[in-house]
Amino acid sequence: MRREMLMSQNSHDPHRGRERWTALVSRIVLLFSLVWLTLTNAAHAVRMAWLRFYYDHLYHRLRGVRHAAEALRHSRVQLWSLIVTVVLLVPMISFMRVGVAVTVDGRVLGYAESESEVAQACRTLEQNSSEVLGQPFDLNADISYTVAVAPQTSFLSAEELPDVIAQNVDSLATIAVVTVDGESVGATADAAQAQQVLQELKAEYAQDDPTASVQFLQDVKVETMQAPTELLLDESTLLNKLSSTTLQEQTYTVDDDDTMTSIAQSQGMKVSELQALNPNVVPERMAPGLKLTVKAAAPVVSVQVTRKVSYTENIPYTTVTRENANLGRGKTQVAQQGAAGAAAVTAQVVTVNGEETDRTILSRTVTKQPVSKIVEVGTKNLGIGTGNLISPIANGTITSGYKWRWGRFHKGIDYGTPTGTTVRAADNGKVIVSGYSTGGYGYYIIIDHGNGMKTLYGHNSQLLVDVGDVVEQGQTIARSGNTGNSTGPHCHFEVLINDANVNPANYV
Repeated sequence: MRREMLMSQNSHDPHRGRERWTALVSRIVLLFSLVWLTLTNAAHAVRMAWLRFYYDHLYHRLRGVRHAAEALRHSRVQLWSLIVTVVLLVPMISFMRVGVAVTVDGRVLGYAESESEVAQACRTLEQNSSEVLGQPFDLNADISYTVAVAPQTSFLSAEELPDVIAQNVDSLATIAVVTVDGESVGATADAAQAQQVLQELKAEYAQDDPTASVQFLQDVKVETMQAPTELLLDESTLLNKLSSTTLQEQTYTVDDDDTMTSIAQSQGMKVSELQALNPNVVPERMAPGLKLTVKAAAPVVSVQVTRKVSYTENIPYTTVTRENANLGRGKTQVAQQGAAGAAAVTAQVVTVNGEETDRTILSRTVTKQPVSKIVEVGTKNLGIGTGNLISPIANGTITSGYKWRWGRFHKGIDYGTPTGTTVRAADNGKVIVSGYSTGGYGYYIIIDHGNGMKTLYGHNSQLLVDVGDVVEQGQTIARSGNTGNSTGPHCHFEVLINDANVNPANYV
């Protein structure tokens, strides 16, 4: 495995300084011990030469003194040799440890238990970095291993080893990674910068309101970790990335007129993409209420802002109508102008990415009552007809129609009815004729309905209205009879449009 590693931080690491000092002291102690043992051995050789001389020349003479001195000297040499060995050599040997020196370009990063321990640390770094990056990651570094003896304090633990390697690889660094719902979005050099970006994102929607409660709807975290340096972004780029939108799967409910094509177009998708997301849906069998999976644009991070707002609310006025008997029917007039009222409102408003999603009214006080608009509707009959006629005789029976008869044209219709039957005005209008006819109608009435239409009522026994009277539709105007040219009691009824007779049956 090819791996490149750097030692940029080792010269400034206090822990590394202590390890080098400890190693130097250990070597000095070892050298002192070797010199001490050499001198001791030389002294012992001198002593043995002296003893041989002593035995050969003075032994028999100084036997007693010799025996005592020999015992004393012999015991002291052994004692000091043992002390030096135990106190200096044994602790020094036990302080050292055999392992591997991890080096890059001849510089030692540290000491590890074995090559497999270093390889495992590299695999751990690559695996963690791949998870953060969202794609495979390779350290791409050359690492060499050399068997070495070093003080135990110089060895790195399995937990320390990945950090030391990461600190000396260009592709990794200790950075602040921003994650959204567990997925990495980007990173900054330190956590303070990342938090500043998140605060700027919130400030975009807080609108400088210090009382507003601002929160992310997603799980947004800033974690300082050893991560790939390719995640590093400047603050502006990271802010834009967090503010951007992505396509996310959402649910769409089918409506009555929906088709696969219309749904795809409304969601900015291709029909093939929509079908791929819903493989079990048959387009021809889609029913209203069916849930489809669609891809819609959604922000990477949604910002929810909850704030209290106070404002003045307009209270619209109502319009009231009332009848005015002095005003002509069909006419209106405003008797009182309306005026809107006002209310002081305090509400809690919730917005998501600037769009209001909820509003709760906390208080509402009316400060000005609205004034209703009053519109008067005229009910006075001005003699203007409606154009819709009623029969002059209620439940009357037609005995003769609008046709030729007896050698001349009969210009109306006859309602056979006993003398004295109520004769009604067929529509609103003004009486223009009320009297006896010399032309055969007997006592008759003509009403002008003011819309180009006139009606005639003949052969009455009694007239109940005078010329100039304004009558309403259905009002009693006469009593039927048998006056004039009549063969029996009846009501002769004519309709004239622009003074020309028409068939009354077409209007009644």
